[in-house]
Amino acid sequence: MEDQHDAGHQKTNKRNESIVIRASFSIVTYYTSLQDLQRLVESIRACSFTYALTIVDNSASHKIQDFCSTHEIDYDNPGKNLGYGSGHNRAFRKYAGKTDYHIVINPDVYFEPHTFEPLFDFMDDYKDVGLCTPRVLYPDGNLQHLCKLVPSPADLFARRFIPAFMKGIISERIRQYEMRNFDYNQNLEVPILSGCCMVLKNRALEQCGMFDERYFLYLEDVDLSRRVAQKFSTVHYAQSSIVHHYQKSSYRKWSSLKLHLTSAVQYFNKWGWIWDKERKRLNARAKKANDDKRVS
Repeated sequence: MEDQHDAGHQKTNKRNESIVIRASFSIVTYYTSLQDLQRLVESIRACSFTYALTIVDNSASHKIQDFCSTHEIDYDNPGKNLGYGSGHNRAFRKYAGKTDYHIVINPDVYFEPHTFEPLFDFMDDYKDVGLCTPRVLYPDGNLQHLCKLVPSPADLFARRFIPAFMKGIISERIRQYEMRNFDYNQNLEVPILSGCCMVLKNRALEQCGMFDERYFLYLEDVDLSRRVAQKFSTVHYAQSSIVHHYQKSSYRKWSSLKLHLTSAVQYFNKWGWIWDKERKRLNARAKKANDDKRVS
């Protein structure tokens, strides 16, 4: 493993054998496409490990409830739209201490059988790894560059708001923020991992907490990933991959853009707009850990 992961990480082969459920999955829906949901559920049901699955439906429609009833899936409707992180937290609480891993996964994701088993084995072997994500691909097989450094206000602004014709001016900054200067075909130490598929150790959730429910949508994954990175190693695991239909809704809808801006303000009010020593420390640690995996 040391050729794929930092040699300084401590390896152990022990896991809690008293836990029967290997992993719990949580999916949060909001007027979600049944076609997407069906495809993801089929992927989960093809898994060879023991699992639990809960769908938390933030919508008022009954179509997801009917789908879950037909497919005998645990269904949870809080009666109102709680937001993304709050929805997943309901599943976190349900399975706390009952599984080795909890998987946060978007409904527009699908994957091949045996995608997660090697990732679990990797996390079993390295007890300091608290969060992993697999490689994320577009449906056409191209790579999505979802590994991130801890963002500054300038990073988020440049990536989201500067028009495409002007992005050439700051392209190198965006490239570094998205860690494109490192080899995504290798395991990488990454402080900010994508919320489209987060594999979390139960122990990491116990020590670092769940999603911060002050974020309704957007940046809740950045906040949680950062908190886990403070106490554990957070890793892009290159030997497994999933497919994600990346929507970028905040680029198309004004309502989503407002939510994105609100979450960004909440995030920087919490962690600091300018003076953020922890951001510098986590980013420096990631660059040092991945120094031998740089690409031109």
